[in-house]
Amino acid sequence: MTDYLLLVSISPVQSFISQARKIKDLYAGSKLLSELSGKAIEIFEAQGGSVVLPSKKSDSMPNIFLGEIQKEKNELDSIGNAIEDGIKCFFKDKIEQEITPFTDFDNQIYAFLDINWIFYPFEEVKYQKSYEKISELLSAIKKVKRFKPFEEEACRKCSLCGVRNAFFCGKKGRGYWKKNLMEDVSSLEENEGLCVICYAKRKKKSDYPLPSLAEICLMDWLENIKKDELDKLRIKINNADNKNSFDEEMFFNPELDSIKDFIKQNSLDVKKQKKYYALLKLDIDDMGKWLSGEKGIYGKDLKTFQIELSKKLNEFSSKIKSIIDDKGHGQTVYAGGDDFLGFVNLKYLFETIEKINEKFKDDNTLKKLTYSISIVISHYKSPLHKVLDLSRELMEETKNAFDDKNGMGIIVLSNSSIHSKCYCRYENFMLLDNLLKEKTGNNLHFKLGLQFPFLKDVYSYDNYLLNKSMLETEIIRLLKRENKDVNDNLVDGIIDFLRDQTIEEGTNANRIDFENFIGYLKTLEQLRKVM
Repeated sequence: MTDYLLLVSISPVQSFISQARKIKDLYAGSKLLSELSGKAIEIFEAQGGSVVLPSKKSDSMPNIFLGEIQKEKNELDSIGNAIEDGIKCFFKDKIEQEITPFTDFDNQIYAFLDINWIFYPFEEVKYQKSYEKISELLSAIKKVKRFKPFEEEACRKCSLCGVRNAFFCGKKGRGYWKKNLMEDVSSLEENEGLCVICYAKRKKKSDYPLPSLAEICLMDWLENIKKDELDKLRIKINNADNKNSFDEEMFFNPELDSIKDFIKQNSLDVKKQKKYYALLKLDIDDMGKWLSGEKGIYGKDLKTFQIELSKKLNEFSSKIKSIIDDKGHGQTVYAGGDDFLGFVNLKYLFETIEKINEKFKDDNTLKKLTYSISIVISHYKSPLHKVLDLSRELMEETKNAFDDKNGMGIIVLSNSSIHSKCYCRYENFMLLDNLLKEKTGNNLHFKLGLQFPFLKDVYSYDNYLLNKSMLETEIIRLLKRENKDVNDNLVDGIIDFLRDQTIEEGTNANRIDFENFIGYLKTLEQLRKVM
């Protein structure tokens, strides 16, 4: 018998999660993928294998797992096929818990999942090389896209994924209906049509009630209202003759007498309502290099280090989830160790980022690593799938913006239009908080943008220094004119951020990343409007 490593990958991930219109869709997609990973591990362990990564099962499992097993070579195919078939059957069972099967039901389900697995022999003393090799092989396999022909008769496509036929349509929806479909489609909006996969996500019940995007925006506005008071209002509206279903969005346009009475009785100021939320995405930098030992091993051997690192990251994710969920500051969607996704109320955004940084640096193992964050601040009516796509793109751009990664990207979005965008470090992000509190730097982006548009060009080193000096002098003058007693630390913070925007285009060829600098100041102005 020989010792083998097994690496299993379940796809698709990003598209499946991002195809969402509501937080419920997003959470259900993430939860379902975690359950598939858990099932794969369960089957593998039943075959006599032991899991290396992740270090333990959790509510947010990654879509890849690594294990080791001792078997004869001729037994490997049957084990791999058993895992693949078990995942697909489990996925089908999960869908059938939400939807009654019908003709063409299986077609969409079996064409959806892409499962890759590979075994590689190893000896304990050569574990590191074996891990590097099996990772390379799986990456190569995934690049060769395997697919089966997937044909459906022409009809309306799903409103979320846009790929599969829509079998379930909301009121007034002109969709493709099967005669034997007797499903309750009350969860669908007017003219919304969903395929089997997306409808199952919509119907899947969560472990606890999930907030709407409007509720995320209003968490701070309603934080002093007792929960039982809100529950009474919810019951009152849900049981009313007008058959309205309660949603916190009603507070933005109170047409019902019960909403008006509630606002008046609780002395709520509608002028203090916020219609924006933050989508927070965190990702550990160079995770693949850390797991392979390329970035260093802190321990006796790579496997021990991998298990310890996975354990520490799971603990860190749990702490982030606690920071956001336990205090009612937002809603976690996914907390899987090396990455995190969640919604945060704007009042608590800076506080949340600060606490995350503290928790990360408190751990001696994690402080050797770095992480990148993308923050998309959006109006609650902006399409959620667009916000999710922007968040993923912003994360990639943020990592590419810094040689050592370890940065933050920020977008302020309204009605699907990007108002501001910038990349910065953690200390620059926290500077925005102080500038907002001190009400400093109003319209600074507009004033500097008018005076220094030529700074986008490339200059010799001497001219670059001259231009930078002029810009620094003008920043100080404008801030002092706005407030002669302005905090010098705030002025120095802006100047330091400007100095960090130096880009060397070549020998004796330099320029200022003026676009990112102005984007930073524009972000400050946009935050002033939405927070």
